[in-house]
Amino acid sequence: MKINSVLFQKSILCYCWIFIIATFCYEPVTSQVQLQNYLPDSVKQKLAVLPESLHDSIYSDIGEAYYGQFNDEGYIKALDCYNKMLELALKYNNQMRIREAYYYIGTVYDAVKTEPQKILYYYKKSYELGIEQKADPLIIFRLTYNVAHAYRELGDSANSMLYLGQFEQGKQAYKESNPLMYDKFSLLVAYMTLQNNDIKDFIQKYENLNKQQEYKDGSYPYGRYFALCGWRYAYEKKNYKKAIESIEFELKNQTTDSSLLMPFLANAYAEIGDNKAAFKWAMALNAYNSEHSKESIKKDLYVKLLKTNNDLQERDNKILSKQRAYFFLALMLSLFVSFIIAYFWWSNQQKKLQLLKSNAERDVLMQELQHRVKNNLQLLYGLSKLQLRGLKDEAAKELWQKNLNQIKSMSLINEKLYQSDITTISVRDFVSDILNHSLLIYDLQKKITLHTDIEHPLSIDGSFATSFGLILSELVTNSFKHALNKQDKGDIRITIKKLNAKTLTFTYEDSGVENKEQSASKNTNGINLIDDLTRQLKGKMMPNEGEKPYKYSFELPLGN
Repeated sequence: MKINSVLFQKSILCYCWIFIIATFCYEPVTSQVQLQNYLPDSVKQKLAVLPESLHDSIYSDIGEAYYGQFNDEGYIKALDCYNKMLELALKYNNQMRIREAYYYIGTVYDAVKTEPQKILYYYKKSYELGIEQKADPLIIFRLTYNVAHAYRELGDSANSMLYLGQFEQGKQAYKESNPLMYDKFSLLVAYMTLQNNDIKDFIQKYENLNKQQEYKDGSYPYGRYFALCGWRYAYEKKNYKKAIESIEFELKNQTTDSSLLMPFLANAYAEIGDNKAAFKWAMALNAYNSEHSKESIKKDLYVKLLKTNNDLQERDNKILSKQRAYFFLALMLSLFVSFIIAYFWWSNQQKKLQLLKSNAERDVLMQELQHRVKNNLQLLYGLSKLQLRGLKDEAAKELWQKNLNQIKSMSLINEKLYQSDITTISVRDFVSDILNHSLLIYDLQKKITLHTDIEHPLSIDGSFATSFGLILSELVTNSFKHALNKQDKGDIRITIKKLNAKTLTFTYEDSGVENKEQSASKNTNGINLIDDLTRQLKGKMMPNEGEKPYKYSFELPLGN
């Protein structure tokens, strides 16, 4: 039975599609599980109603709300929303949203301050997209500042100042058209220069700022930048009273890390000779550091724990999704493999049944053929033996006996193969049967002694045995007719051994003595027949001339 190739190809195609669906259809569903758990119901309703292409704006708004909580849990949730926003923007190729998503993700990492490399990565991606999209110059300058800030967080002052230089060049475009924005940019440059510890350049830039615009509204981040720059400028210009006033105001409002402010405050009091106040703030700094070092560690651990929990939950969801997909795939593959195995098993069983039937028919035919050959040989041998009794001429009688011996050899070969039901014959048993039969015909007075040295086990196939048996029969016949016929006693010696894996040696020798009549008989048809049979076996015969004229050595190859 042949496989239907079209059906087979369709089956393979079907299983391929099942594999693709099983691998990819689960993860888009499970990847949103954690995010959906804490989204407000109003947001969930919007997501259910609006098309997916508009969901990025929803995730942007809710992410901004979570970010506005200014705590670690809010940052983690905001990061989830912004990541989902980025995923959707990439899916629908919304370039503006992609840039915004990179920027928002960067602000979250900037707020957490635990992975400065990611701050740089997302700010720089946002900046590069802004350049590529030829965004508004105000946006470009803001993004440039973010990259400079990210490099500063990494301690790379060279790259920070490089981007800050680009930022400062760009702000000149607003000097005439938008003075307020120009002032803001100038403030940002001064603040960044201070952060990079370039105090000399900072002082110059600060002195060039528009002092009339002090950002008293405290708008973030410009009000904070102005305040920080102000007290640091007063301190560097040795206006310690003004610096003390500004620093204490910052400490009161708790808008700046106290560990940054208190060393300058203690040093400023020392500079004006108020050692008591300087000692007070030095001790306060020591106590603050001791207390807040533990709090800082706790905060870092808490942030890392939240992030780890978020990553673990996301990983578990992905693993669960893939496990379901792999289970479904394994099930489909097992069914497919089972189908293939079952089909080929059934096909193989049909072939086995057909082969067994064919073998049974062949065995019956072979048995019948062997049986008929055996019967025909036995009938031919029996008829020939009966006719031998009626012959009076000695020459004819000897010829007839020779023919009987050859027929018996072929009959023995057939009988051995038939009895053993194999394709090889034992050399020792085969030679023994031929010699015993020859003795029954020629040695009625039992005056000949047989000596055999045959390697055991040694076997030959049927085609080899036929020619070999005729050679042996012919040699035995010659011995009885010519070498031993006038002797009272005699010996026949036969040696058969393996020369190597593919060749056997056969030596035949009798105890006869050659005379003139026997020497002439060597060129008879019997010797010629032995030569022909040896050539058929692709072997070689080596008669021994001299003291032992009736000794023959053969090298006969086994097989083809």
